[in-house]
Amino acid sequence: MPTEAGQFVAGIIKSNRLGRYEPISGVESAMERVDARLSERVRQRESTQQYLPALVAKHGQIEEDFLAFFPELQHFVETRFRAV
Repeated sequence: MPTEAGQFVAGIIKSNRLGRYEPISGVESAMERVDARLSERVRQRESTQQYLPALVAKHGQIEEDFLAFFPELQHFVETRFRAV
């Protein structure tokens, strides 16, 4: 893996960035941060937080899809970087 990419991945792991999204409160916090960066004009039309109820309702299906997808992603990355 290129040095810069390795440092980026190490930072994600060290800060447990992905683990912060495990509880729904972590997802909600991320949505709040995204909304805070949107202009007032955009927020008047829609915000990320309005989708939180749909995420909660579909949590089981989203998790199931992720658990099916993630091993495929791992295999792709391992195969791709083995060649580099």
